[in-house]
Amino acid sequence: MHMNSLFDPATGQVRRATGETVALRAQAADLLSYLVAHAGEVVPKDALMDAVWPDTAVTENSLYQCVTEIRKALGADGDKILQTIPRKGYRLVLPKADSEPATSSSRRWIWGGLAAACAALAISVWGLMPRAGAVADAPSIVILPFEAADGDARWTRIGRGLSAEIAGELARNDWLDVIAPHSAQTLAGQDAPAAADSFGVRFVMTGGVQVAGDSLRINAALHDAETDRVLWSERWQRPQAEIFDVQDEILTRIDASLGPIYSGVLARSTLDRAHQGATDNLSAFESFLLGVEQKHKFTAESFEAAVPHLERAVALDPDFAAAWATLSLLHTFRKWTRPAEEHAELATLASDAAKRGLAADPNDPTVNWRMAGYSAREVGDRVAARGYLRRAATLAPSDADVLLIFGWTSAIVGLHGPEPLARAEQALRLNPRAPAWYKVGHGLAAFASAEYRQSVDVLDSAPPAAESLFFKALAHVHLSEMAEAQRTRDALMAAFPNFLVQSFMGVVPPGDPSFEAVIVPAKALNIPIRPPEPIVSAAQ
Repeated sequence: MHMNSLFDPATGQVRRATGETVALRAQAADLLSYLVAHAGEVVPKDALMDAVWPDTAVTENSLYQCVTEIRKALGADGDKILQTIPRKGYRLVLPKADSEPATSSSRRWIWGGLAAACAALAISVWGLMPRAGAVADAPSIVILPFEAADGDARWTRIGRGLSAEIAGELARNDWLDVIAPHSAQTLAGQDAPAAADSFGVRFVMTGGVQVAGDSLRINAALHDAETDRVLWSERWQRPQAEIFDVQDEILTRIDASLGPIYSGVLARSTLDRAHQGATDNLSAFESFLLGVEQKHKFTAESFEAAVPHLERAVALDPDFAAAWATLSLLHTFRKWTRPAEEHAELATLASDAAKRGLAADPNDPTVNWRMAGYSAREVGDRVAARGYLRRAATLAPSDADVLLIFGWTSAIVGLHGPEPLARAEQALRLNPRAPAWYKVGHGLAAFASAEYRQSVDVLDSAPPAAESLFFKALAHVHLSEMAEAQRTRDALMAAFPNFLVQSFMGVVPPGDPSFEAVIVPAKALNIPIRPPEPIVSAAQ
């Protein structure tokens, strides 16, 4: 690591890009030193407490105060440098270091590359570094500091720290511009419209902490400044002693409600606005959401209607990774409805879009679950496919869309056992207002987990996508319900006359036992299967 300037472990000082130095308390400096030594790793809270307070019994409050102090010292991007990993711990994220050796005058300072990053952050309007794959004209939100109702200094400090954690969690969504609480410190106590006007944002999150005796109540609300509506709110009430236990629950709930790019609260509200605007004035994100909406109708007409919206999104923002990934999937879906002679061209379009998404942002969860399907269908590499799918879930552990699509895609990549259905059911718990298309993924996840009765029951009320009908027919075969299986098969071929087993499964190795649950009943129903098409090259 290039040793240049930012943190001096000998003195416990943080030096900002402006030249200003901030002295950390001894425990905070020890904590930062330990995190530097484990940069890039997720360090459990217990390990941090053992390292900093080896001979002293302390509560998580002591750790939390040190984390808050370090983030404040690091400046505007402290939440992104020192990240909370819900239910796991903390991770210090350093940019790539320079390759030049350190000078003698700077040898005691570390994180040289980070100083340059902070300089870039300091000149930005809101103090946030543009992220790889960040979306132009993305929805923007400011998180106001959570204050204690009675002004108690300790609970105000904890509340503000919690709001910083929320900002850090939401900032992991590349399609969302998040303004952290410390940037809005002077607005504490102001209403949502005033905060939105001050920062030029549309969405505002407010919250507070109330203490009465041994009881603790934390509330949070999301406001749409354009419509002056509260879009979402929630309240948590616990004994004071459980503050750090409920903290992870709050982070998970807020991220699950706001974070999903297809079905979250922010996405739904943005889609509503897109419907009201003129087509030629739409942003890349609004065009993307309109394309997603059409895709999820699962008809030949809606697939074709989705194409111009998604193409407009990537034309407006060529680095919009999730839009490229979704466009790639759409071209794969179009094979269900287009003549067979067009399939090679659609495969090429799907491949090109998948590669563009991966190049734009390899850490986008949407890109990773799409690469799972692409690797399985177009490339025939199920090992790589399973790796991409698990990476998507790791990148977004509280994103209901990602978890649902994990279960949805499991049958393609050869994942079986209880995991696919467990992921889908977790998604439904996180997203109680799930859209209708969730039933497709839920039913396919049940099939992958060999819960065939549940698969049929769920798919009975799912949108009539080719996947829904295909897997419902197969599940009926597994249940020895051949009359129902044949009727469903006939409905599939009537609605999607160009459907092939390869339309969904892609290249299936002959004799692979992982796919017998699909191939055997498909053959029994005489669903068309043809020799595999030439395998396209894998995305690099």
